[in-house]
Amino acid sequence: MDLNKFASTCDKAINASDIDKIKQLITKASNKVKLDETPDNIKAIYLYYIGNLHSAASKIQKESWHRWREQVYPSHKVQTINAYRTSLLLLQEFSNSPILNEIRTNLANEITDQRRSIEAFEIWSHDFSSPGDAPFVSTAAKIRELIYLHYYINDPGHAKSYIFSAYNLLNTLEENISESSHPGIINLLQYDKDIKNLRDFGLKCSKEDLSWDSTPPTKYSKSEKKYRQWCLENRLFVNHLNDITKSDIADQDILQFPNYTSSYREGPYFSAAFSSLKREYCFARFLAYEGFHKVHPKYENKNLYLVDTLDYVNYEGYTEKLKTSLRICFSIFDSTAQLLNKYYGLEKSKQVAFTPRDLRKCTPDKTNPFLSALFWLSCDLYDIDLSKKSNNWEAPNPSSSAFRKIRNSCEHGWLRVADGSFDAWGNENDYAQIISSESLSKYTLELLKLVRSALIYFCLTIKFEESENSTENSTKEELTLHRATPIYK
Repeated sequence: MDLNKFASTCDKAINASDIDKIKQLITKASNKVKLDETPDNIKAIYLYYIGNLHSAASKIQKESWHRWREQVYPSHKVQTINAYRTSLLLLQEFSNSPILNEIRTNLANEITDQRRSIEAFEIWSHDFSSPGDAPFVSTAAKIRELIYLHYYINDPGHAKSYIFSAYNLLNTLEENISESSHPGIINLLQYDKDIKNLRDFGLKCSKEDLSWDSTPPTKYSKSEKKYRQWCLENRLFVNHLNDITKSDIADQDILQFPNYTSSYREGPYFSAAFSSLKREYCFARFLAYEGFHKVHPKYENKNLYLVDTLDYVNYEGYTEKLKTSLRICFSIFDSTAQLLNKYYGLEKSKQVAFTPRDLRKCTPDKTNPFLSALFWLSCDLYDIDLSKKSNNWEAPNPSSSAFRKIRNSCEHGWLRVADGSFDAWGNENDYAQIISSESLSKYTLELLKLVRSALIYFCLTIKFEESENSTENSTKEELTLHRATPIYK
């Protein structure tokens, strides 16, 4: 199959909104991906086309990410994300692929539609030296998202920093726009009201304001500096600023449960519960850091008399830290769902978990965009059939089944870390799930990032809710306002 000819055929079907032709092309490309003899880089290209075709089909059928409460699920949109993510996995060793930026941009834009912009921030690229329109589309999308999110950030200073960041990106976009003829971007810069307001805002700011992240570095010990730098580089601080900068200004876990109103003398227990979750996350992050860098005292490993399964089993203490970090992460997810349940007060007699079904039960049937973010993030972790009308539902994450198996093995079975494929026994008595050290590290880091995102989406959910309820609450008596003020640093 000639790729250029196939791409042209896809474009014609998409431009014509020919849903039958689009479905035929999806099947044709999918069959090509399934062939073992198809090279990974070619499979990735076909998956890119498949993602584009599913995206077009979703628009034709007017699918939405936000009808999950009605149990109406956007099958084509899910397959769009699946295709893009799988394509990126196959392109890991092909960093010079000409479609890499296009895939990343399309993926980030799609998950932003789920309101999962925290994850999109890490995917969008703004390298204007790259060919094509992808950096222009990514930059414009990020500007719009920074403007949108700043309304729901509880800390006014951080909200303003988002606007400063958006304005700086706008300047960079306008400096490079002559290199692009993308009509959507040009129209955005000329006619969009938010862009005009942002431009006017920036013109009134001083240079010092616009260089908001250039603060003197805090003095730390050598070991602490290394740890905090690792967290910054991987965007692991529970801090909105770490999504827009990796400078030292973002090296604190400053996020708090948003200001909220409760009955008189009820106590700030939602704030305290969130602080507990944040503390658990930070501890899991530190364990993972030591696991990644193989930090562990040798004396703890001495004289344990452990059985060698002859497959290069890894019993090191730093490996146990990675496994423990994983366990804590999954626990935080479920605790987050339980805190949501307590906040809304819908499932009073039940324990809830961070699953799509439980999140639908324990949250109200009302518009809150960040509840959608939490719901679809939970779908990334649980590869279950949500749609009774669909026979080929897949969770929108190629790693979802791996996460589920790892969790079950950690909690209820045996997760054995081994870096060899040699099987000395050749029988079925080994019930362990075997995972390499490299894979364990990869999944732990991915899970930490998802937990961090969930904690931020949770706070955005509450902020949105309290903003919606502020007018109603202002007329009631015997209410206490609990502010997001940290007590312990």
